Amino acid sequence: MEIRHLRYFVAVAEELNFRRAADKLNLSAPTLSVQIKQLEDELGAQLLERNTGSVSLTDAGEFFLAETKKILDHLASIVATTRETAQGKRGVLRIGNMGIPLHEIISASLSEFQKSFLNIDITFEEVGANKFQLDALMKGRIHIGFIFLNEDAPSANFRSFPMRSTTIRVATGIGHPFAQRKTVSLQDLANERLLAIGPLYETSSHANFISAILKKRKIKSGPIRLASSPYAFFAMLATNQGVSIIGTMEGIELPPGIALHPIQESGKDLKTEFRMVWRKNEKSRPVLALIEILKRLSNPPPAT
Repeated sequence: MEIRHLRYFVAVAEELNFRRAADKLNLSAPTLSVQIKQLEDELGAQLLERNTGSVSLTDAGEFFLAETKKILDHLASIVATTRETAQGKRGVLRIGNMGIPLHEIISASLSEFQKSFLNIDITFEEVGANKFQLDALMKGRIHIGFIFLNEDAPSANFRSFPMRSTTIRVATGIGHPFAQRKTVSLQDLANERLLAIGPLYETSSHANFISAILKKRKIKSGPIRLASSPYAFFAMLATNQGVSIIGTMEGIELPPGIALHPIQESGKDLKTEFRMVWRKNEKSRPVLALIEILKRLSNPPPAT
């Protein structure tokens, strides 16, 4: 059975006349009759009652007509949507969610983007940090991701753009004893419960990042407790269930109840960049358009 058989049948069922239906389809009446007979043979059911000069639908024909119209309408919708998707007018654009620190830039960028791409749905995917963002990009789970550069530098498969420079600080709840200090030494973390963001049963880039900073300075710490989402992580910090090391950006506000402390030690690993990443071979017009908007809004022109 082919799509043309369905269209032929609908034409005959609507006209109830082979000659008029054939004219509508630019076929000869005998050819159309043979095509309908082939359809009936394949179905094992008579769809039309044929009398001299007239045609009528059988009960099976009435049912088949209603269902065939649904199929053809759905097919037309699929074709139209596929064409619009190919033209960048419709589809889904997926962004890797890290509890995105650049909330204002993201919001402004999406508002501008959707003025030109009304039928593109934007979704935020929970994929974890750094390594998981890059894995999700490679597997096509997301179109745009965000990473801290000094953890997992993008390979040749990606392009990236610096959104913000970040400074590494110790994060605690405002009720933690560290909150009274002007600076905190990393050595002081040896006896603290450490927190990180990451999947509970998988490798955490954030935890690896903290461990690397401490290991470089030969500081031993206990197991790092993982929070499955940024929201859980900050809630645990705010309620003094532990402390952490995070990258901070100027002008970016953290949730209430969080205190940030400059680190006494120095080192290149205590500064990093927050970068947007995408696949090198990305060709989607909507994705590339949003990337350009994000680039522009993350580096606004200087005030005059």
